[in-house]
Amino acid sequence: MNIASVIGVLALAAAAFGLEMPGLLQRKRKKEIVVFLGLLLIGTSLYIALVLNAPLPNLLMLIKIRFS
Repeated sequence: MNIASVIGVLALAAAAFGLEMPGLLQRKRKKEIVVFLGLLLIGTSLYIALVLNAPLPNLLMLIKIRFS
């Protein structure tokens, strides 16, 4: 089940990439391309880590440390 979920999310990420990138490249939106790829990579990585039961960091602790 885990491998099927990972393959599924990779297929969805590839589909989103395939649908969005041609338009962004055609309009030469370099900043939007960077943001899109960054968010796609972060979201895909976090979901795969979640499916594989990898320990994920608690971001609330990082915010508390940063602002205290």
